[in-house]
Amino acid sequence: MLYLDSSALVKRYVSESGTPDVGRAIAADPDVTTVLVTQVEVRAALAAARRAGRFAMAGDAQRASTAFAHDWRSIIAITLDGDLCESAAALAERHALRAYGAVQLAAALFAASVMPTGESLRFGTFDADLRRAARAEDLALAF
Repeated sequence: MLYLDSSALVKRYVSESGTPDVGRAIAADPDVTTVLVTQVEVRAALAAARRAGRFAMAGDAQRASTAFAHDWRSIIAITLDGDLCESAAALAERHALRAYGAVQLAAALFAASVMPTGESLRFGTFDADLRRAARAEDLALAF
């Protein structure tokens, strides 16, 4: 299974450095999971990209938003509850992470812990601090 944080998932819809890596990772493993708050983060990032004029052609921003809404229906979203928040808080302290980075890592660790025997989780992020923390927590990186 592939876990994508918002920094990785947004690259599926906005062409930028890392977009080909995300495409290859999803092609190799189309079973994608992330934490529920990623929906908000990606939609906010898409809106910011539209406002900044980062889409090449008229209509590209709407196509990106529509594609994300369609894809979201097949993404396995992990609910943010009290236990996940407690885990995220501990990870934020241990690895000096920002709040949402810690939430992403906690959700990925949860997903990894419930994987069936013989299956593994690959973690995708473009946040350097989060990559460092994921390595320290023994998560396999997707790219």
